[in-house]
Amino acid sequence: NIVLISDAIDSSKDNLSTMLLRLRRRTMLADLLRRDRNIYLSTARFMVNRIPRHEFPNVQGIPLSDSHWEAAVQDGDAVVLGDCDLPKVQYKESFVDKALLKRFRSLVEKEIGYRSPKGGIGGLLEEGRFYKLTPEGQVNGSVNQHRYVKNVLHGMLPPALPVLFRIFMSGLIPSVEMGDPEWLVNYTQQLFSVIPDHWSIKDQLKPGQQLGPWFYTHFLTSVFAPKFMGFLLGPCRVSLRKDGQLGGMVVEKCKFLQ
Repeated sequence: NIVLISDAIDSSKDNLSTMLLRLRRRTMLADLLRRDRNIYLSTARFMVNRIPRHEFPNVQGIPLSDSHWEAAVQDGDAVVLGDCDLPKVQYKESFVDKALLKRFRSLVEKEIGYRSPKGGIGGLLEEGRFYKLTPEGQVNGSVNQHRYVKNVLHGMLPPALPVLFRIFMSGLIPSVEMGDPEWLVNYTQQLFSVIPDHWSIKDQLKPGQQLGPWFYTHFLTSVFAPKFMGFLLGPCRVSLRKDGQLGGMVVEKCKFLQ
């Protein structure tokens, strides 16, 4: 059916009909993804040169082209790819992107104690390389890098947002150990005190316990991340996850990695 619909799209000369056929094809692909991912991937790879990449509901495991896919070689247990042969992308930065990148870099520079003379994303990369070569970046590197990235991302958010994010996205009960204000911890526990002690959920509502992530977390993250992380990632779009559910995101070609 997907092949027949694709044939109809190729031969259609009416814009409305073409739009409806494309919507129908995407819906069928999404249903197939939810039912059987392996069959979805086989279908997608067969149709990769006929369906535009942005029309696939999920692109994980789908090659950019037949030649790109065949370039992968097996080396023992690993699949090895050559250097990226995609053309360089010229990213257009909005005013918001420039402002966020400037703020991000100022926090990175504060953490590592170094400022690159280069501007833009190039300067950020140089600062990252500088940190990797410092004793702190090399000794116990992954732990130190995690801490410094966490501090930088925390600094990008308004003061109250990390607390609200933990509660409404991660489902974490406020606690002093996580840095939440004591008044919020006390107020939250007062609210939970009305729950009868014999209810089993009462044990899960102690400070620091995690109830989430909530059902909407992945979807909201995929909606807001492209807006506020584009200065690092480049153009992004919402997609389905590999299980066919909401909450996926596609980075067309990572600005930071390029």
